[in-house]
Amino acid sequence: MHSTPYTLAIAAVLAVYVLLDTIVAIQRGRVPGLFRGRLAPRQPYGPVTRKGRPGRFKAYIGGNIAVFVMAVAYLAAALIFR
Repeated sequence: MHSTPYTLAIAAVLAVYVLLDTIVAIQRGRVPGLFRGRLAPRQPYGPVTRKGRPGRFKAYIGGNIAVFVMAVAYLAAALIFR
């Protein structure tokens, strides 16, 4: 697998960001977790919270977990199959 250090760094930063965002979203019970002030006005359906919109909240957390797993899998594959 041909991977440049830049793509490895991007995947690592993405994995850390998504992990932190997921942790903050679960702790606070609302979405988005990080950068809430900048992204809140862009939510067309109102705030997504654990109690108010549980379906969208679970979808957000599930999506974050899926992206985290893909980023970690890419990093692992790139480092193992160098």
